[in-house]
Amino acid sequence: MRLLIFGGTTEGRERAINEYAQGNNVLVCVATDSGKEELPNEIPCLVGRLDDTSMRALCLDYKPDRLIDATHPFAAVVSTNIKKCANALSLPLECVTRDSDVYADFSKRVLWVNDAFHAAQLANQLTGNVFLSTGSNTVDIYSNIIDTDRLYVRILPNETSIRKCVEAGIPSSHIMAMQGPFSEEINTAVYHQWNIRILVTKDSGETGGVRQKVLPALEAGIMVIMIRRPNV
Repeated sequence: MRLLIFGGTTEGRERAINEYAQGNNVLVCVATDSGKEELPNEIPCLVGRLDDTSMRALCLDYKPDRLIDATHPFAAVVSTNIKKCANALSLPLECVTRDSDVYADFSKRVLWVNDAFHAAQLANQLTGNVFLSTGSNTVDIYSNIIDTDRLYVRILPNETSIRKCVEAGIPSSHIMAMQGPFSEEINTAVYHQWNIRILVTKDSGETGGVRQKVLPALEAGIMVIMIRRPNV
């Protein structure tokens, strides 16, 4: 069977390895080089962001028997494009999902918001330094609302992510470019080093290391703002 797997996530990587071990032909599509680095060299991988048109072209060329959407829970646009592609070409589509933190034991101790804009508005009403563990794609939303002297961010260690932070006016000393996952001990040290009073994170599930971020933050008396997953 020929499988086309979308997603540089843990779930996507594990699925690709398992399917390859079973003798299936596997092609993995990831957005960044960091996603490719986690895959074994013997599994073919394409790096780059695809829209629905380029996805269809890839499918017509590769001719997969099945599409597997193992993208990040917040990659709503990508998931929508994958679904469009599957429908247009009448290809079976399987979606791999993570458990939500809505049902986690800490869920009632955090503040839930619908998106980055509302998270930024809420954080701006509070006092103290703000730690963004939400990636680089929405950093400009926060910098347009919150004084950048209060913003500290952790992003993937690639040129695109760093450039977005610089363009958003984040001071270079407030940028941590590291590849996760991160332990509770590392997160605790970061909160202490930067005197963080507000943590903004996303409902990325256990695989996304949310628990390891939230629990030490709550223990330190840090306000936690959690962004709900988009409806796809």
